[in-house]
Amino acid sequence: MEKMYQSGIQNLSIKEADEFKRVLLQNCCVFADPDGETGHTLLGKHEIKLEKEIPIKEPPRRVPLFKRKILEEEIEKLEKKGIIEKSCSPWSAPIVL
Repeated sequence: MEKMYQSGIQNLSIKEADEFKRVLLQNCCVFADPDGETGHTLLGKHEIKLEKEIPIKEPPRRVPLFKRKILEEEIEKLEKKGIIEKSCSPWSAPIVL
C-alpha cells in the first residue's frame, strides 16, 4: 500500500494526500497485495445483459518487439492464476499493456 500511496500523491496537495490515504486504508482489502494476488468470490453470479447480441470484435494490434516478452510473461502469469483463459469467442478486443 505504501508504494501505491507514494505513487498516487505526487501531484496532490497535503489535504488531497490525506484524503487519498484515508480512502486507501478504508479500502485496502479491494487492492491486490504486493505479490499481485487478487481475491475472488463465488458468492455472486454476474450476468451482462446486452441490447443487441451482435458480437463486438476489434482486430488485434501489433505489439512492439521490445514489449512482446513482457506481454507473454504477463499472459502466462494471469493464466496460471486463473484470471484469464484461452478463448475462441466471437467477442474480442486488443490487449492493453
